[in-house]
Amino acid sequence: ENKDIISSIDTHVHLTTEKLENVLINNPPDSWKEGVAKRQVYAYNYFKEKVSNSSCQLDGCIYVQCFNAPPLEECCWAIEFAKADDNIIKGVIAEIPVPDGSEAVRTYLNQVRERFNGNLPSELKGGRVVLLGEDKEASLTDMYINGLKTLSEANLLWEFCSHPKHIPSILETCKKCPTKMTFVFDHLLHNAEETGGNDFETWSVNIAKLASEVPNSYCKLGAVEEWGCDDPFKYLEFTIDIFGYDRVLYESNWFVSEIFNCEYDDTAKLLVKVLKTKNASEEEIQKVFQMNAKKVYNLQ
Repeated sequence: ENKDIISSIDTHVHLTTEKLENVLINNPPDSWKEGVAKRQVYAYNYFKEKVSNSSCQLDGCIYVQCFNAPPLEECCWAIEFAKADDNIIKGVIAEIPVPDGSEAVRTYLNQVRERFNGNLPSELKGGRVVLLGEDKEASLTDMYINGLKTLSEANLLWEFCSHPKHIPSILETCKKCPTKMTFVFDHLLHNAEETGGNDFETWSVNIAKLASEVPNSYCKLGAVEEWGCDDPFKYLEFTIDIFGYDRVLYESNWFVSEIFNCEYDDTAKLLVKVLKTKNASEEEIQKVFQMNAKKVYNLQ
């Protein structure tokens, strides 16, 4: 067996489709402009080509919302895609309007049900709405928390994607929700703000608190290219230490990683390096790259 092949489930993949307009690619943030100028189309075939030329053997991946608009259409398109047998998308994290409250979530989920014979498809695993320009207490409103409770009633998980400054509020938000609900933290909650991402001190104290006080949570390890920090290694190492091998997940953050000029397997290779430095066992490595993802996203 070739030891260089990394067998994995990628928990964070973005794709574009010619069926929908991608709002972010059409009007990219400054940090994306250079990358987007090189390429605007990140469809599944191109993704597959990138993976096949990498050191990763993909056993499945999770499609995560990425501003193909409108959100309901993106969700239904991605579910249809995951239902087809000729690709490796196994689940979908959709843009579900949790910040707008219970009624908005209920309406959205009912619209999805209408498209799929009255049932929520098993391919829909949960939702997220990125917290990147918002006030640091944006997730603490009654509407947001009621939206989460309604999501939980449908047995769907919630992913947070945020700047480090949001972490204390995210902790309070999670504690106000049912403990049976699963929370997933994208990118170590370390999408850096304009100030840069080298404040390890504040981030590490806050994320450690989150890990210990929200046992029903998992953390994705990736999106290094977006952190704006000099030493991603120590952030990854610290996160594995505080969450433990049972509560961390591998993510590539493709196609955003490519917009930032990274190869598909850059994150996977860095993660392997971190795990080897920590003398992780074969089983622990399997947990990070596959087993935890199967559990969290209920994959067969």
